[in-house]
Amino acid sequence: MCYSVIFVTFYSAAVSGCCAFGSESNSNILKILLPENGPSLAPTSIIGLVVIFILLQLFAIGLVYSYVAVDIVRKYLSSLAVHMYWLS
Repeated sequence: MCYSVIFVTFYSAAVSGCCAFGSESNSNILKILLPENGPSLAPTSIIGLVVIFILLQLFAIGLVYSYVAVDIVRKYLSSLAVHMYWLS
């Protein structure tokens, strides 16, 4: 089920974007909205929202990957606490 949701959401957006803009479009949304030559293609508020959503996505990814490390440390520390009680 999870892979079907990923397939439907990400790949459908990728295929429709490729059909709409061709393969010459840039993959970085900030480079698309803020070209080096010429004015920006979006208002400042939209660019601010894009930056906020990118930071939220990075924060969520960090939380997901840090959960494994926290779980390993928690198991290690809890095993130390059990061994301390066995020694006393």
